[in-house]
Amino acid sequence: MNELRKDCLLDRWVIIAENRGKRPVDFIQKQCEAKEGVCAFCPGNEHLTPKEILSIKGPHGWTVRGFENMYPATSLEFPQAFGRHEVIVEMNQHNKNLQDLPVGAIREVIDMYCSRIDDISKIDGIAYVLIFKNHGEEAGTSIPHEHSQLIALQRIPTLVEEELTAYKKYFNKTERCIFCDIITMEMESDRKIFENDGFACFAPFASRFPFESWLLPKRHVASITQLTNDEKNSLADGLKTILGKLDKLLKNPPYNYYLHIAPSGEDFHFHIEICPRVTKLAGFELGSGIIINTMPPEKAASELKSLTL
Repeated sequence: MNELRKDCLLDRWVIIAENRGKRPVDFIQKQCEAKEGVCAFCPGNEHLTPKEILSIKGPHGWTVRGFENMYPATSLEFPQAFGRHEVIVEMNQHNKNLQDLPVGAIREVIDMYCSRIDDISKIDGIAYVLIFKNHGEEAGTSIPHEHSQLIALQRIPTLVEEELTAYKKYFNKTERCIFCDIITMEMESDRKIFENDGFACFAPFASRFPFESWLLPKRHVASITQLTNDEKNSLADGLKTILGKLDKLLKNPPYNYYLHIAPSGEDFHFHIEICPRVTKLAGFELGSGIIINTMPPEKAASELKSLTL
């Protein structure tokens, strides 16, 4: 039976349309043919990108590399759109996905995230640093070589501000963290996908997208930069696991993920939201703000949980 659900955190509603239910295979999208040509993100083509800001080196050259976006949305040179816009190339291989890397290599990507957040947060006038990943054309990427992006802003993004307001409201009422309580609830629910030593992964109660999943540290920690070494390893393992499960179930689906960290000086609970882009928003969603999700999160979690990698 269909159900109108309210997000546990935000004043956001979705319709879980179970009567439109599909099998996972129905969400598999036709893969676009790889575009031929020179890849600016491959080793040997560094001259095709803006000047390197930071890289992590291995025995055979860089393994993770960061530089300013060639066409930045924000910049320290834009008074009315002040900020930074950077690209983080996650690997030196052209034909692999993030989940194909060993956990240690994904940990290097996490280290790069932390380093860039730390450095950019020190710039006067920067209020927030958002790291996000677009994988696949339907998710907004234009270059197939695996990479993330970073956009720093002079204000806190609306969605983060709404989450922070809800977090404070709940804490003032209960003296507890709403995210910690959600983890406790979801690790006992049908929406649990997996957990490891440091992180929990589940399909949110009011999932907006089929097979949407969240990764949260079990310890209350405000930012990815505050994770311990062991927790960063757990995060790398968690990313490899959930992206690997999505890949196996949906055959390399397009997806977005983004990191929500605490603004400077604020308490919060860091988390990553992973959103497969296997359906499209239509007139009802755009006109109402209410998304119809044809894959109940309980069923999505069950499908993902059952997969072995």
